[in-house]
Amino acid sequence: MTDTYSQPIINTAPAADELKLLMEHRTPMGSTLKELLANLPKEERLEVLKDVAGNLARDVAAELVHSEISKAGKGLRQIEKETGLQPAVISRIATGYHKNGPDLSSLFKIALALGKTVHITFEDPIEDDD
Repeated sequence: MTDTYSQPIINTAPAADELKLLMEHRTPMGSTLKELLANLPKEERLEVLKDVAGNLARDVAAELVHSEISKAGKGLRQIEKETGLQPAVISRIATGYHKNGPDLSSLFKIALALGKTVHITFEDPIEDDD
């Protein structure tokens, strides 16, 4: 039996790079997001980071799904037939307009319809360069 989950469709490296850039980006007031977060109480800092992580995950998933649909040359109706997901749902996922981001079940269904698999890893946090 072959391992069907060995070829990743989701690579978190770009997301980690984007997060690092975001943390170092200077605001109009001259501070970095990293500096602003350091001044917040821990509970508020965690809430901001959860929000950023959620938005980043949604955007990365949208970029990957959109790219893979384009490469496959499939239409939304064809993907609907293969996944059972409504075309509007697929479109919202692929454009990043899905409010909370796609659930894993939807990502797996779309990946399978595109002849891809999903690979998710948990990694240690990005270390500060300080």
